[in-house]
Amino acid sequence: MSSKGKIPWVEYNGEVIEDSTFIIEFFKKKLSIDMNKDLSLKEKGLSRAIQKMIEENFFWCLALCRWMYDETDKQWMGLGWLVPKFIKRTVKKSTWAAGISRHTQKEVLEIMESDIKAISDILGSQKYIMGNEPTEVDCCVFGFLAQIFYACHEKSLISLVGEKYPNLKDYCLRMKNRYWADWDDCITHDGTRTPIR
Repeated sequence: MSSKGKIPWVEYNGEVIEDSTFIIEFFKKKLSIDMNKDLSLKEKGLSRAIQKMIEENFFWCLALCRWMYDETDKQWMGLGWLVPKFIKRTVKKSTWAAGISRHTQKEVLEIMESDIKAISDILGSQKYIMGNEPTEVDCCVFGFLAQIFYACHEKSLISLVGEKYPNLKDYCLRMKNRYWADWDDCITHDGTRTPIR
């Protein structure tokens, strides 16, 4: 966790930057990159609204699915009993404070599917969320959807997104292949060719 108790955070040349919004702004200035330069004001507004829906709503649903609901015990293997207990307690407290865990699991999954459907509808048949080239919102959307496709143990969630919204599955694969050609090498364990699951 960062000093604010938030994730994500990065350290760049000894400087710690916390929260995805501030991380993006930091690198935009530091590296003179503006992935949104070709967007209209309206598109920038839509992009921001999508990003906030993902970061402020979908995030909490995903946290519950990944850390509290069915099949999560598989991801704790090798961590002993203390780490899982701490993480689960932290997630439970945070999601209660955010209000999302006051809903039933069924209701949380309905909320989550509404967000997923919205992203799928916005993407449609486009290559990326805002058109033919990736923008900042694609960094955010991919980051969250990748957790479902590549790090989630909740099979019903993976099936829901992959089968009901195939454009999102294709989108994730497109982003992965474009930016992480070495993806499989990066997720191997102890130099083996077996991906961490």
